[in-house]
Amino acid sequence: MVEGKRRQTQGIAKAAIAGLFLVGTLQIAVLASASAADPCSNERIRIQQGTSGLPLCRAYEMVTPVAKGSGEPEAGSLDSEYPSPGALAPVNGARASVDGQRLAWVSEPMPEALAPGLNRLASRGSGGWISKELVPPMSPLNDLLCPLTLGISGWSTDLTRSILDLPAGAPTTNEVATLGFDEEWECGHDEPRLVAGEPEHFRNLFVRNNLVDSYQLVNVTPEGVIWPEPVENNQRYWPASFIAGSDDLSHVVFEEELAVTANAPIGYRGGNELYEWFNGQVRLVTILPEGTPVHGSLAGATRNYAGELDLAGEQASNVAQFRHAVSSDGSRIFFEAAGGLYLRENGASTVQVDQTMGPDPSGGGRFMVASANGSRVFFTSENRLTADATASFGAPDLYEYRLLSNGTSSLQDLTVAPTGSANVLGVSGASEDGSYLYFVAQGDLGSAPNSAGSSPVLGEASLYLLHEGGTTFVATLDSSGDDCDWTGAAHCGGAAGSGPSLTARVSRGGEFLAFNSVRSLTGYDNINPKSGEPRIEIFLYSARANQLSCVSCHPGGAPPVAGAAIHWSANVSRNNSWSNVYPQRNVSDAGQVFFETADALLPQDGNGVRDVYEYLEGSLHLLSTGSGESGSRFLDATPDGSDVFMATAQPLVTRDTDLITDYYDVRIGGGFLEPSPDPPACGDSSCRDIGAASAGATAGTNAFIGPGNARPRKRCRAQFPRRHRGKRGNRVAGRVAWKRAEEPIARKCNRRKSREGVAK
Repeated sequence: MVEGKRRQTQGIAKAAIAGLFLVGTLQIAVLASASAADPCSNERIRIQQGTSGLPLCRAYEMVTPVAKGSGEPEAGSLDSEYPSPGALAPVNGARASVDGQRLAWVSEPMPEALAPGLNRLASRGSGGWISKELVPPMSPLNDLLCPLTLGISGWSTDLTRSILDLPAGAPTTNEVATLGFDEEWECGHDEPRLVAGEPEHFRNLFVRNNLVDSYQLVNVTPEGVIWPEPVENNQRYWPASFIAGSDDLSHVVFEEELAVTANAPIGYRGGNELYEWFNGQVRLVTILPEGTPVHGSLAGATRNYAGELDLAGEQASNVAQFRHAVSSDGSRIFFEAAGGLYLRENGASTVQVDQTMGPDPSGGGRFMVASANGSRVFFTSENRLTADATASFGAPDLYEYRLLSNGTSSLQDLTVAPTGSANVLGVSGASEDGSYLYFVAQGDLGSAPNSAGSSPVLGEASLYLLHEGGTTFVATLDSSGDDCDWTGAAHCGGAAGSGPSLTARVSRGGEFLAFNSVRSLTGYDNINPKSGEPRIEIFLYSARANQLSCVSCHPGGAPPVAGAAIHWSANVSRNNSWSNVYPQRNVSDAGQVFFETADALLPQDGNGVRDVYEYLEGSLHLLSTGSGESGSRFLDATPDGSDVFMATAQPLVTRDTDLITDYYDVRIGGGFLEPSPDPPACGDSSCRDIGAASAGATAGTNAFIGPGNARPRKRCRAQFPRRHRGKRGNRVAGRVAWKRAEEPIARKCNRRKSREGVAK
């Protein structure tokens, strides 16, 4: 009986270590990878950091260097109040590799910098994270703004390769050229040259191998190429610019005004052509099925350096990279030209995707998204391209073009409306294989009510899921406040000219969709009591359970103070001229959602500033500390959710000795043992041995699990009432009472032990 009781008690203690605890009336289940019989393998590190309350055996790893000088990483705004739906600025330049072993980031130059660039790459090793610069040494510069016009403009998914975008000196060789791209006047060029035969006085693109620091020239330019002439008003020429590429950047699609291939269209002044670099060679992409070269653009992309308008006449961000306008292996490229949507395959053949099979003419296709392998592409068109299509002028339908395994293809209207037209507004995202597709439409698609009992409303922006031939209604969104969930246009959220992009996030498998809304979709009252305006909240739709949940709503129903939101997709660097963006991974394959908010959603969040949270299966967990004056900002995560990167100025490990912003990885099974702090210097009297400073701030919970304070031997134990030693629930008061009452006796004990040692 006694032995059984003892084992039962041990089991309860181990369960507590694994993270099952009760906070008020809300039970928070910390889903640890360690069970009661298998504690966290990194528990020693977690105890040292004081982070045993972090879920899933997570621990902190400092990613950015200790010594940064003025090179503080980007952190974005950490104001406690969230901005309007049209001002959800991201942290630019931060991006994690798919395996969590690397993190791209930008900052001001470091003390040892040899180049003006802002781009850096941190890599994880056995003993910690190491960062290096990615911009090579440059010749003397003529302007302080030059670092903003060069650097990394694209990445492979594992971050082992990147696109380096560099000027090559001012165009001073002839009178015509001096009227060209004015930014070239501000910068020097790479010195020494990275690749033999680089075009002089022109912007160049390189594929950089970040593992061995080697370079390959992308915009390979033949001898005798005709330089562009400026058009009206001395318009700048369009330099080489990265648009998209394969996952490993073995294929790179770029724009260039120079005719760098023999079949490039001629007689088009002031424009740019679309090229593909592969195996060291450059070939034209925009070739029609019959073999005619034409002017065109990459599907879903916008021109760099110009704030160019998309096909709908809207200023937009370049979403082509993460919407798979170039397939993962680079074999398939979708482009738009001559009013139609086309697929170029293996640089050898072209087919028209929006070729009509219905009563209306071909064309009018507007690219939305493709599967990763390019075998399925989804687009909208106002033309009736199939016999059953219900599209009309100003009210497009959503179509799917599919390449079949037998070498044939099919075209299907996915949104045939029972009455009227579907009027598809846009696509929020899709799974990697295209089997799950989330879109927004204003038409009546005859769908059943959602899990909250709501039904689609004709004329409203209704969010739907297409899966296995069925259409499921998810929620009705706000047409003006939530439109960033389905468009990348600059007007979304009412922020004209700000250049935002999509705020919806889909897991790789497609089973989970996270998105913003100013509407109360699950019954939570999101009205700010001070302003009377609705706050943005984050919602998660689980296709597995057909369930809609509010991720950021207060569990106890308290009104929102600041709200929460998924930010716009981040620019790849600080160069505002580059329009290609990257969507942070706010949702994982398992349905975890990562975000930050200044609302205190858990009792241990008491600092009143932004903190980073993890939501999983109805439970909330703090990933930042919830204490201290510094706010925290979510940066990115790995697709499986094992690594969550955040920015904070709060030191979380002992090696972080300053109060400027650093990036951290909150890693499952992670952490590094920190060196023990140096002992305090002895004064005139004997040294004190009454406690040690904690290695880091407690995170995730207000419960501490560890060895506690060491007790002195009985003959020197302070004989004070129990209330002075502090109860478990009042540690702060207990420490104050101990310092006032027991510290003198502790010093007396120390002196006694010292005399006893001398006597021996």
